[in-house]
Amino acid sequence: NNEVGPEKQRQMRKENNDFIWTSFAEPHAERRRRILDKHNKEIKQLMIIEPMTKYLVTAVTFLQIALAYTVPKYFLEDREKYSWTTTWLPFVAFCFLIGGTITHTLFLAIHEVTHNTAFRKPLYNDLLAIFCNFPIAAPYAMMFKSYHHEHHKYQGWDGIDTDIPEFIEAKLLKSTAGKIFFLFFQIAFYAFRPMLVRSPKLNVMHLVNWVAIIGWWALQYMLVGRHVQEGEFNTFKFAAVYFGLSTWCTGCFHPISGHFVSEHFVFDPNTYQETYSYYGPLNFFGWNVGYHNEHHDFPSVPWSKLPSVTKTAPEYYDDLEKTSSWPGTLWRFAFDPNVSTFSRVKREAFSGKRATLLPTTPMDVHSPTVEPRQMRADFEKNKSK
Repeated sequence: NNEVGPEKQRQMRKENNDFIWTSFAEPHAERRRRILDKHNKEIKQLMIIEPMTKYLVTAVTFLQIALAYTVPKYFLEDREKYSWTTTWLPFVAFCFLIGGTITHTLFLAIHEVTHNTAFRKPLYNDLLAIFCNFPIAAPYAMMFKSYHHEHHKYQGWDGIDTDIPEFIEAKLLKSTAGKIFFLFFQIAFYAFRPMLVRSPKLNVMHLVNWVAIIGWWALQYMLVGRHVQEGEFNTFKFAAVYFGLSTWCTGCFHPISGHFVSEHFVFDPNTYQETYSYYGPLNFFGWNVGYHNEHHDFPSVPWSKLPSVTKTAPEYYDDLEKTSSWPGTLWRFAFDPNVSTFSRVKREAFSGKRATLLPTTPMDVHSPTVEPRQMRADFEKNKSK
């Protein structure tokens, strides 16, 4: 069960009882090497520190804080006088449409910043990521950095890449109802799975993250919460409700949350591909995270330059399968019987239990998607024989 290809993938789709196991090395390192062989100067010019990131991220963070302390009062101050349909319902809708979108932008800002693309010094990037974490309900940024870097370095490795559902998780949630449940609670799965499966070694920045977030909530309470008089609108309490609802809504069938599924779930049984890019307008809210093949190939290229990677090396990206719609991906994932929580490529079985993380796959065994045009040419050549 360690080969991936059309026939094996069809078998896995039919059975939905195991992941798609491959003996190929992950494709990004080799594609990066090949692109740099051809376009070294152009790509290296894209590996910059994006000066605008820190200003945009700061503005989005302050915007969410400002909304948390103004929007709830607008909708809920007279909640006891009016029906929930004119108070709580529009408030929740606002949390979903606006609060959820901003929170997702902050999640993906943390993703961007933890790749050290906002400042030259890693410490400054970490501190900015922690600042972005303030409107999110729990300390998240530094833990995310730890397991996300492993996702890049060990993509698909069994027990190491915690972006992939665990076997019991995939088994229980492979049905349509299970997949809908998975999509409703994506944030919880992505937050708790790494801690339960592979807790990273804690460092000083993890502690700083926890202290900062606890201090942030304590500061809010001291400045706003403890001064509330009886009968007065509790701004602090409802700001906390806004932050919490926005954090949950951002992963609950939210249009932008489609990127969680579209990036690495395999929908096409006739492809070797395991990473997918999306080039649509929702990238505006996600720091171009849709350029996901480009991002995995060159993690040090900032969000603003990822489209330039595609333009610089179109021969490596144009023929790859792409995602046309993040919301459409959510719908298809939920209701397509040929796609399940098992629809992820895995490699290096039981690597999570190894003493040292050394690959068993020869480094010259690469997926055909490393160079898709060559794969297609070879296929046509063999077919004609």
